[in-house]
Amino acid sequence: MKEAIRNSQEPRGSARRGVVSSIDARDYAESALAELAAARRALLMSQCETLAAHTAIHKLQETNARLSAEIAALQRKEAQALALAYFDELTGLPNRRLLQDRLGQAVAQCAREQKQLALLFVDLDGFKGVNDTLGHAAGDTLLKRVADRIAASVREADTACRYGGDEFVIMIPSLAHSGVATAVAEKVRHCLAEAYVIDGFRITIAASIGTALYPDHGQACEDLLKHADRVLYRAKSRNSKASITALTSPEAQA
Repeated sequence: MKEAIRNSQEPRGSARRGVVSSIDARDYAESALAELAAARRALLMSQCETLAAHTAIHKLQETNARLSAEIAALQRKEAQALALAYFDELTGLPNRRLLQDRLGQAVAQCAREQKQLALLFVDLDGFKGVNDTLGHAAGDTLLKRVADRIAASVREADTACRYGGDEFVIMIPSLAHSGVATAVAEKVRHCLAEAYVIDGFRITIAASIGTALYPDHGQACEDLLKHADRVLYRAKSRNSKASITALTSPEAQA
């Protein structure tokens, strides 16, 4: 009898365990589905954030490119403004403003180190005749050629300047002795005396040069320039003219 009762109760316990297992499985499935849904939402959010990050990076790259272009344009404008302020537009040589700035620094350095400095004031004799005969375009070409020869005749430490018109100034800082200035002046005079070929014409033009030495002829920049100009004025030949000869054949132009 007891055995029968025990046997009749066992299926009920098994059924209860089966129901519990079914509930646990359903809960597990629902939990797994919830986790999967959450993972999908997180993945979607991550994808959105990644897309937003890529968009932001692209915008930053565009902004950086635009700013780089603007900075480059500003640097070009600054370089152009500097060139206009301190360099002669026609010849590319330093202009009067840059010469005065460098001369002031060189004079101060020579004063400290007790050294000499030389200024050479160069003027082309008869340049007006070139403009009158061949025109201003040929005159400008001649000035550029003269500037190139002067620049090639001096050291890197020296300053060759177009002072104005057909006038040039050469500053030679820290002279070992005054004879250096004389040697440079002769070198410049000689190289400028060689003929130029411009627009089918052979042009020969001389140069007058006035020299001033620091501190012998002045200790201020203006005094040195004035002295060199006075020496130039005395040395300049009043009747000197440029020689202009038409070239008649290609062989003569070589």
